[in-house]
Amino acid sequence: MRRNQTTDERQKRTARDEVHTSQSSKRQTEPVVRNIQAIVDLERKALDERKNFSRLSDLATRFAGSPAFIAGHVALFGVWIVLNTTRLAFDRIPFNLLSLALTFETIILTGMVLVVQRDLKRLHDLRGHLDLQVNILAEQELTAMIGILNRICDRLGIDTTSAEPEVEQLAKETDVQAIATAIEKNLDE
Repeated sequence: MRRNQTTDERQKRTARDEVHTSQSSKRQTEPVVRNIQAIVDLERKALDERKNFSRLSDLATRFAGSPAFIAGHVALFGVWIVLNTTRLAFDRIPFNLLSLALTFETIILTGMVLVVQRDLKRLHDLRGHLDLQVNILAEQELTAMIGILNRICDRLGIDTTSAEPEVEQLAKETDVQAIATAIEKNLDE
């Protein structure tokens, strides 16, 4: 009985804390919820736009990477080898039929894995482009804010360059193309 009272009291406290936390941080979580929903929407769109063969390849590679697939193959090989070393043999040593079947399976699975990797690369590239776009927008916004703060400091008579010499440089727009060219040049060396 005492244990149930303690559990009930904890649940009531937890519920009270959650209500308080959710009310005080609701404004903070709204952008987070929006961002999570945007990510979920992008992921769903990427999954929905896949072709049927891509979906089939994804299922096949998921199954081929499972313990059941490995256990099934070990059992099949064991039965095959034992059966073909008896008088009921249909594929005598060196098991040419088994080798042929495994070769076909390898070719098919390799193709399916490559299709899945291609799809993952496409999704990775999309995420990279999105990340770059968001970073460029954030840099532009920060440059604009520094410009506004500099104008406010000028009106108040505060010399920002003496306190932070980098402020003048940071207030200028970043040339993304020049940075990309410099990175490429340094990577080539």
